[in-house]
Amino acid sequence: MSDSEPIPPDRFSETAITKGVADIADGDESFAAALARTLLATAGAQEDAVLASRAAEFLRHAPETGVRLRHQVSYPHGWLDLLRGNRERTLIDWLFEGPSFAIAVEVKTHLVGGMEERQLWRYHVAMTARRSAVRRAQSGVLALTPYVLDRHELLKPRHKRYLGAIRWDQAMPGLRQLTPADPGDAARWSAILDHVEHSPWPVPDPDLGASPSM
Repeated sequence: MSDSEPIPPDRFSETAITKGVADIADGDESFAAALARTLLATAGAQEDAVLASRAAEFLRHAPETGVRLRHQVSYPHGWLDLLRGNRERTLIDWLFEGPSFAIAVEVKTHLVGGMEERQLWRYHVAMTARRSAVRRAQSGVLALTPYVLDRHELLKPRHKRYLGAIRWDQAMPGLRQLTPADPGDAARWSAILDHVEHSPWPVPDPDLGASPSM
């Protein structure tokens, strides 16, 4: 997206960052594909052996170009929510899409405002439902956050489309290697990473997130 304007320093909200990255990827499918592959490579190095193996296998089938990144894709909640009278829709922060490839990524950039109840489970429903418009032959769910998720926010490895949860600091070395084709977008991408990297993250607690509840 060649006409992208830098995000003002006081406008680095979570929505501005996630939309800003999607705008950069608009028209730069090689960058979108490289970003997806970088996130998968990071997930392939996580401690959970099952999820790491699943992410690594997913990476082997991930395309190197021809990937589109969409921002806040709306999807109906699952049948359980409908039975409870909840007719709201889930907004998928980042949806990477190719002809036979899709990854739904829940993105958190700040320490405030944690996961909504069953957030990743709703993402998983979107990627597994038989009539889902976003489901592909290779479909996965990933979380990208600045902190270690609590147990109740995670999914268990038995959810076959779940690829795990990774932190920005784990992905940052790979993200720094990515360069959008347009110079203006490259500067914007660097500014976004600078902001996220210098945000006040807590020291990871290895005891958190070890045993997901769903």
